[in-house]
Amino acid sequence: MPKHVVVLGSGVIGLTSALVLSQRGYDVTIVARDHVTDLDSQGFASPWAGANWHSFWDNPRTNGWETVTYRKLKSLIPTGMVMQLPSKRYYLYDAAEEIDKCWYKDLVDDFKPIPKSELPDGIASGVSMTILSLAPPLYLPYLQNLLLNSKAPHGKVTFVRQKVESLEQAAGLATGGVQVECVVNATGLGAKSLGGCMDELVEPIRGQVCLVRAPHVRTDMGVGGYTDGSCYIIPRPDGNCVLGGCQEVGSWDLSVHPDRTEKILKRAYKICPELSHGQGWEKIPVLKHNVGLRPSRKGGPRLERQGDFQIEGGKRSISVVHAYGIGPAGYQSSYGMAENVANLVDEHFGEKGRGSKL
Repeated sequence: MPKHVVVLGSGVIGLTSALVLSQRGYDVTIVARDHVTDLDSQGFASPWAGANWHSFWDNPRTNGWETVTYRKLKSLIPTGMVMQLPSKRYYLYDAAEEIDKCWYKDLVDDFKPIPKSELPDGIASGVSMTILSLAPPLYLPYLQNLLLNSKAPHGKVTFVRQKVESLEQAAGLATGGVQVECVVNATGLGAKSLGGCMDELVEPIRGQVCLVRAPHVRTDMGVGGYTDGSCYIIPRPDGNCVLGGCQEVGSWDLSVHPDRTEKILKRAYKICPELSHGQGWEKIPVLKHNVGLRPSRKGGPRLERQGDFQIEGGKRSISVVHAYGIGPAGYQSSYGMAENVANLVDEHFGEKGRGSKL
């Protein structure tokens, strides 16, 4: 009988996990309320992400995920889904010491501090490097296409549009009549209300950005040190740029705040007048104002196997691999997390093959 896994969630973590599982020969059913075709839905975060690879924390576990993902995304440059571009990160404070200790300085290309003589007015320090960027409206359908066209020896992939209330319900959603023994919980913020999980540590981080048309801008930029948010410019392979932003922890507000929009545009124009060819921040060609809720978790992301999850009134147990809570780092951690997920699924079926009880 084929080994069948249900993946809950069709954001970048769910899709990438499903892809790696399929490549390892598993049949996968992806179950979600929102799918790749719902790129205007605010019900999940992936369509709204800045979606560049630019690490902003230092933790051995997340560093490992980001390293794997960086190398994988870099290999996708020839597909047109990912592009390399120079990046300049500025700081309103002296960040020389943290730049010197930056964990990924030997991973990315061209990492070096920016000489003080080359810093803009009001900037105390800075660093340049080459990073990676992608566009969710292109990349998510690309992942879906890979999944839908998977062929032997890869496993079969099926998409099901359904809102799932509990992990036990998910265990009954496999196609082809195969009994499910493993569920991947990649529900993001949904993990807070999903029956069998109900993780009280899950919390949103509200983000607001402006999507602008600027195919001539080809440098990623950002300024750190503001007390009320951040400033960043992320060029994408489709010729658009994302200007941000804010990180409002605990806010579920999905409305656009005009005062934040003005602040985003003014700050971006200050470091990159090329956005409007020097015609002022009011002339930046805004395509859309976007608000999304990053799926974060107090204490850090959860990626672990719950190997004895009881269903059917305790008559049967399954494994649940939890993979959520990565917050604003989903794209830059996606392949590393997916490999971790697949290893835990392998662990489940390895135990089953040895006759171990879950």
